[in-house]
Amino acid sequence: MLMAVGLGAGQAIAAPPAAPQATAVLPAAATPERPSEAEALAFVQAYSPSHLRRSAELALLEKSFVAGLRRDPSAADLLEAFPALGDALTTAMASQIDVYMIEYDQRFFPRASAVVLQSMSRSDVATLTAFYVSPLGRKILETVVQKLDGSEVIDRALAGKDIDAGVAKRQALRAGLASVGALSSEERGEMLALASSPAARRFRTIMPQLTAIQLELTNNPGPRFSAGSKQAMGAAFKRVTGVDPFAKN
Repeated sequence: MLMAVGLGAGQAIAAPPAAPQATAVLPAAATPERPSEAEALAFVQAYSPSHLRRSAELALLEKSFVAGLRRDPSAADLLEAFPALGDALTTAMASQIDVYMIEYDQRFFPRASAVVLQSMSRSDVATLTAFYVSPLGRKILETVVQKLDGSEVIDRALAGKDIDAGVAKRQALRAGLASVGALSSEERGEMLALASSPAARRFRTIMPQLTAIQLELTNNPGPRFSAGSKQAMGAAFKRVTGVDPFAKN
């Protein structure tokens, strides 16, 4: 039922927000040095760290899963009849997060790194990697995770609908604005200075490609997670209600 546990923080923790600017264009004669595969991978892992996405998805489950179920009349009736069911189903889904993350990362990191290799210079990657591993960069990433609102993601998943770019943009905007509000004036100045740099502007130009990869993987999780979450949810449902939801009539 819940094939999409959460969108993760990738879109929300992209390049820091700034006023729209023209994309920097290198002179035709210039051939920028490209990053190595290891440098591209290190950058992707810095701006989309696995441990923070895992935290975001667990928080999404805890905050929005049962609330989303209650918005479905038939599910709300079940939760009313079996008060322990909501927590049992949430725990069942949470038990599969590590499997979800492993399968997601195995597919996301190579593809995202390839986009970075094709589109960004070695200097760009070095500048942005240094930011995302700095105290301010880590603070922004952690704050975004804390501010993520997963209610729309959960509602679409429960309805069997894909998470689309519109959902991703709305979630990123809400979390991004909230995270900026948590910064000091000095920190905002540092962030905006980076956001106006050529490296950040070029990063923003590839964000649609990275977001498309994230959405594809979110809407189509790996086979181990798909099978494991179904089994865990079915076992939790049977344990609380005494009914096997997957039993053949």
